[in-house]
Amino acid sequence: MLPTRIYVTAEVNGKPIRCLLDSGCERSVISADLVPNAELTPSQYTLYAFNRASLDVLGDCVISFAIDGHHSEADVSVSSKVDEFLLGSDWLEKYGAKWDFADGTVTLGDHCIKVHRRRREGICRHIVVAHDCMVAAKHEANITVCMEDDGITLPPGDWAVEPQGLGPGVMTARTLFSDSQSACSSRLKQLA
Repeated sequence: MLPTRIYVTAEVNGKPIRCLLDSGCERSVISADLVPNAELTPSQYTLYAFNRASLDVLGDCVISFAIDGHHSEADVSVSSKVDEFLLGSDWLEKYGAKWDFADGTVTLGDHCIKVHRRRREGICRHIVVAHDCMVAAKHEANITVCMEDDGITLPPGDWAVEPQGLGPGVMTARTLFSDSQSACSSRLKQLA
């Protein structure tokens, strides 16, 4: 079964981003990474993820954006604990949205917007070293790591760490992890 079409493409600060339409979310929320220069006012809202985990709110602001070339704005809370732009029922109600799930469209006034399915690329987890360790020069070691939990549930799956430099002379090896693993380790190489 295909996932429900619940995403639109919004243009924020001239950059296209995936935007989740969430009628179950009472307050629109945006990632702090998507509005780094926003002037924030103290928030009067306490936000929770669907699993009841508290979301840190950095502040509130009004942002302007476009969907399919149509100008819009939203009063949003800004959080570092979300990684996308969520337009909640507050925004849907403000613009009188009529959502046709079967047709995959949302009508805002006289504008009909196509709604898309989420693509699975772009989902990521943060992997951190579980405890302090030392790797001797010109040696390799398996280092115990943890996948950080943001309090936002992601679909179960397998995860890959790509080879990359972590600092002068320090490299990680390609490693595959699974959500079913209770303990994970990654290969680290000290080149110099």
